[in-house]
Amino acid sequence: MLCAQALGQLLHRKVFKPVQREVEGRKELEKRLADRKKVRLDYDAYRRKQQNLLQNDAANSEHYEANLQAAQRTFLKHQQVTPNPNPSPNPKPQP
Repeated sequence: MLCAQALGQLLHRKVFKPVQREVEGRKELEKRLADRKKVRLDYDAYRRKQQNLLQNDAANSEHYEANLQAAQRTFLKHQQVTPNPNPSPNPKPQP
């Protein structure tokens, strides 16, 4: 009985916990990729709108160009690779 319990604990620590961490890491990565895709789509839509306004309203072209530059800076800031905000407390040692 004691041997089975020890085997269960060993399996839990050596197999199930690392798999659980991997699954959680993949979920976080998928969430970050979805967020980046949403930012990209929002930026593209805003850029198209500002470019259309720029062509149709030449009197305010400076304002629209400034909006485009600000949107590009914001987009580039969001597209930079960011480190994982919640690193694993027990990182797996590399061989």
